[in-house]
Parts: sequence; C-alpha cells; structure tokens
Amino acid sequence: MIRDFLRNHLDNINSILVIIAFAIAIAIPFELFLFAYAVIGPIHYLSEIAWLDKKNFFINSKIQRNFFVFLAFFVATLFLIKFFSDNYFRIDFSKLYIDKFISSLIFLTFTIAGLLTLFQSSSKFIILLISIILSALILRGIFLYEIIFSILLTTIIHVWLFTAIFMINGAISSKSKYGLLTLIIFLFCSLAIFFIENNNYKMSQFAYNALSVGNITGINNLLSDIFSFEVRNSFNANNNVQSFIAFAYSYHYLNWFSKVEIIKWHKLSRSKILAIISFYLLVLGFYFIDYRTGFLITIFLSMAHVFLEFPLNFLSFRQLKNHIYLSK
Repeated sequence: MIRDFLRNHLDNINSILVIIAFAIAIAIPFELFLFAYAVIGPIHYLSEIAWLDKKNFFINSKIQRNFFVFLAFFVATLFLIKFFSDNYFRIDFSKLYIDKFISSLIFLTFTIAGLLTLFQSSSKFIILLISIILSALILRGIFLYEIIFSILLTTIIHVWLFTAIFMINGAISSKSKYGLLTLIIFLFCSLAIFFIENNNYKMSQFAYNALSVGNITGINNLLSDIFSFEVRNSFNANNNVQSFIAFAYSYHYLNWFSKVEIIKWHKLSRSKILAIISFYLLVLGFYFIDYRTGFLITIFLSMAHVFLEFPLNFLSFRQLKNHIYLSK
C-alpha cells in the first residue's frame, strides 16, 4: 500500500519536499547544509555507488568500466589529499603536484566518462582522448576552467544543475504535468532565495564550531565573489548564497530517496544493503567522535560518487538533447 501511494503521488511528494527544503534553507542555511551533508549525504553516496555498480556504471565494456572506476577512486583520493593539505596539515606532495593538476584530472575523468558512454568506436575514442589530454594541458591555469573543474562541477553543478536535468527528463518522459509543476517550483525557489532577506538569522554555536574545522564555506565564498555579494559573516560567507547551497544539497538528497520505487536502488543484494548500513553507521560514529574525521570520509565518498555518476550525466545530456530534438 505504501509503495503504491509513493508511486502514484511521487510528483506531489517531490513538490512538498522542494518547499520543505526551501523553507528550512531560508531559516537555518548553515545548519541545514551541515546536517544534510553529514547525516543524509553519506547514505546517499553509499547507496548510489552501490546502485551504479549494479548498473555497471552505464559502461558496456568490462575493461573500460574497471578502468573508469579505478580512475574515479584515484582522483577522489588525490582530491582528499589536497583538501586535507589545504585545510589541516601541509603535504608537500600535494602542494607541488596535486594542486597543479587536480582540475585537469577532474576534467579528464569527466570527459573520459563521456567518451566511454557515448562512443563505441576504438579509433574515435583514441583520437578524442588525445585531443582531450591536449585540451587539459592548454586550458590549465585559465581561471574559469580551474573553478569549474576544481570546485563547481563536483559541488553546485552536480547537486543543482544535474538534478534539474534529471527532473526535466523525468517530467518529459512521464508526460506528467505534476512533474513539470515540481520543476517550476524547484526553479522558482532557487531564484527566490536570493531575493529574501534573512539578516535576522544568527548562526548557532554548533554551526560555528563545525565550520571552523575546515574550508566548508569555500563554495559560498566563491559564489559570493562571483555574484558580488557584499554582506558577509565572519567566514566571509553570504547567508542567501548558503541558503541556495543548503537547498540544492538537501533537495538533491531527498530527491534520490523519494524516487526509490522508480530507480529501485533499494533492490540491491542483502549483503550490499548490510554493507551500506554498516559503513554508514561507522561514518556517523566518526562524526560523533571527531567531526573532522567524519567530514573527511564524507568528502571522499562525495567525490567518488560524483565521478562515478559522470557516465549517467552524459546519458542524461543525450536524453535531454533527444527530447529537444523531438519537440521541434
């Protein structure tokens, strides 16, 4: 009965979830982000990685799939080392090498995912791969390229833009007017956040202490600089920008769990579900003992799941292009 209700009222549920995430993001932007990232984030990352594995990461060739999975986890490890070096303890290897090439490695991971997903010809793959490597070397150091591939692609582009694309494809495929309504509400809330004054908001002591353990406000600082928001707090962060970030992250997670009957990620093997729950509880335990350790584990899981989802992102781009082409 519950499954039938969820299936029949999914779009209505998603609309409600959008509004709830929006309201809480306005009221307590930093607290919502910290809660969503620490509590909901890890179970989302673990369950999606397991689901993507069940789908063979949407790559047909076993050799190519294994290569891409290795590349994704390798780059995620390098990103974790860089984050640790930037925020906690200087690592010379990171400063000398990883800092210089991390954006190019993420660019390569992203574009290789596209090649493996969209191109079946080995000759085309090799030619395009060489072109991509040369492009990465040429573009390295350009400001826009660096911020997109070192920060934005793995954060706000992933949780907001890709979520919006999934919602567009879902609404068109299902021909659901309620799905379209949910998308409109999502886009409206995303814009409205920047026009709502929340100067009365005061950060809790918990949020202040948690934000002090690392550069958690880095995305906020960057977006605030790009859009020239002058009102900042002691972390050089803007409340409206943080409301947008908290809204994007929290709804990204909620959207995943609300579509359980469509995606069917819950129909994993019992051993995988047990492993997911066990590791999730372990992560929560680390947060309880030492917030920084839990946060570092979550950073790694977050980056790994973002990279492993790249092939699915490209399939979504192709599906959106087909929808646009058929509508003409």
